Amino acid sequence: MKCKIKFPLFLVIIFICSCTNKNPNVEIVRHSSHLLNCEKIFADDLKAIEERNEILLQTGVIDTTDEHPPIRTAIVNIDKNEVLLTFEKSYSAQKETTEIYKGSGYVLTLTYEMTKNKFDNSIYKGKFVIETNAAKREFDVEGRSCNL
Repeated sequence: MKCKIKFPLFLVIIFICSCTNKNPNVEIVRHSSHLLNCEKIFADDLKAIEERNEILLQTGVIDTTDEHPPIRTAIVNIDKNEVLLTFEKSYSAQKETTEIYKGSGYVLTLTYEMTKNKFDNSIYKGKFVIETNAAKREFDVEGRSCNL
């Protein structure tokens, strides 16, 4: 006896495609990029940075040549690739700073407040949003100055 499938195959394909996750897959790294003169690193919280050596986002400058000034840059790892985003602009409102970086089809918006801990070190608490044309992801983060 032959079984006929009445459910059209194209509907199954559409269903499978609609279930795929198009959000940027930001990955944890365990070291600062060798390309970057690191200034700030961010993770889920300071404990992740201090105890587990986790980094979700790093900012700083890339020194290209003697003829050009250093380029302010943010780096995130997406799908096992280091993605460099170039600084576009920043602004401050009250105690909050927002920095916007763009590149490789992504826009990253980092918003944070800076405080000092008991040792007078700068601590950053806020969030970053990474967007593509199709999707975006938001992360609550804490960070500190680089001393890696």
